[in-house]
Amino acid sequence: MNKNDIPVIIGDVHSSIFLLTPLLNKLGFFYKKGKGWIRESNYFIIFLGDLNDYRSSYRQQEASAIQTIMVAKELMNKGWSITLNSNHQDKLVRFFGPPNLYGKKVDISPGFDLTLNEIQKIDISEKIDILLWLKKLPYYYCFTYNDIDYVCAHAYWQDWMNNPKQNLKQIKQQCIYGPPKIKDESGNKVIVKDWWHSFKPQSKKVIVGHNHVEYYSDNIIVLDGNAGSGGTLLAYNLYDNSTLRSN
Repeated sequence: MNKNDIPVIIGDVHSSIFLLTPLLNKLGFFYKKGKGWIRESNYFIIFLGDLNDYRSSYRQQEASAIQTIMVAKELMNKGWSITLNSNHQDKLVRFFGPPNLYGKKVDISPGFDLTLNEIQKIDISEKIDILLWLKKLPYYYCFTYNDIDYVCAHAYWQDWMNNPKQNLKQIKQQCIYGPPKIKDESGNKVIVKDWWHSFKPQSKKVIVGHNHVEYYSDNIIVLDGNAGSGGTLLAYNLYDNSTLRSN
């Protein structure tokens, strides 16, 4: 990101290219035949991840994981955006590669089946190119804007993750899946619900998606409008702290 760029953070897209394209147009990004995507603004897009896996029957025929990934990839290659690693993208890479974090087979869940159907139809070289690009994406992105330090991740972030000596596997797991589970009264491990309400201040303001909620506080922003389930695609503009909605 250049010093004159204005960061705009886009939540989970989930193949909703029909929402992403008009949203990018509003931000000054346009597709021109023969030129590809052009930028007529100084916005820098930060995709929080989950580009693939559309889960709703609503407008399903218009959804496309491949088109969504290719747009994010082109904008990043041109220096106008960055895409973060996420659980759905990681699942796609793992399907064609080694076992996942927990050593389990990859389940073919709703939405993921549509992505697989798409990617199986493209040229093998293009498929490999997409998978390698997804695999190399960072787990979090730190930056400073208007003298405020920020960090974006897909699902979760804490200060300890910024230490290169920390366990990369643990960083990956929490960045793309969320905070570690806790034990309930019966001793079973359960997901921490609505953890963002009690999220303690970190050295940077944290912005994440993943959690199927829109939430704003001084410590953390959660930006996920459920675009992949027939909801809204959200874009948060740090210039005026406003949220642009796809519909």
